[in-house]
Amino acid sequence: MIKWNKQSFEKENIKKVEAQYKDYVVEKPEMVASQIKIDDNKSINLAGLQVTDTGFSGLLNPICKYAFAKMVNEMEKPIFFTSNSFSKYPGTCEITTDVDKTETVYDNACAIYNDKIVTISESYGTVSVACYAKDKPDTKKFIEALNHKMIKENQYRGKCLFFADSSVIFRDTPAVGWDDVVMAKKHKDEIKTNTVDFLTNPKFSSLGINTRGIILHGPPGTGKTMMVKSLFNSMKDTGITRVYATADTFTYADVVTQLF
Repeated sequence: MIKWNKQSFEKENIKKVEAQYKDYVVEKPEMVASQIKIDDNKSINLAGLQVTDTGFSGLLNPICKYAFAKMVNEMEKPIFFTSNSFSKYPGTCEITTDVDKTETVYDNACAIYNDKIVTISESYGTVSVACYAKDKPDTKKFIEALNHKMIKENQYRGKCLFFADSSVIFRDTPAVGWDDVVMAKKHKDEIKTNTVDFLTNPKFSSLGINTRGIILHGPPGTGKTMMVKSLFNSMKDTGITRVYATADTFTYADVVTQLF
């Protein structure tokens, strides 16, 4: 669970920020977007620092918030933690991370460290993340780490999901076993070899080989849906992400890109 950080505006922290960013401190500033307030009379002029930023919308919105919050909570404690809108504490929201589970993440925050300042904000469904530092490579390093964490440690990995109406919904794994599927053994073995055995093979995984596809076809009642449910069950707790979608899911072409 992401910890709620209520670091107060202690004078000692303000002095540390001033000492670290003394060349960028603005006395009695006008409150503008290019500044981060550290007390009633001082702000850091972000426009004077190097910056790398990125933005995510649609299905990547909650993934970005989740990854950003994990990074902030795994990094060293910031010397100052505030929001982008000059309020006392960072802004938060709840996102779903599994069936009946949510976590608190940041959607309006600014964390000030000795070597960088990172911010997150949301506007009209797009999450924007920026990293400011004196040197450009330091800003790029943080954004690259964020992108990596979004791919490797997002809240959807290894879960059972249902995709509809341009949103991802967490679902319980179907309680359908391999033996519940009525199908010729040779067909079941072939499907299992090309799905469960292939995806859970550590040798293929280490080589980055993870692309495979099968098509089940036949009239209603031949076991297609039961087979899919049994596959979902067989791959439970293996780290394999399972997404259930129907023809109604893809109401327009861009949805396919968003999902995959």
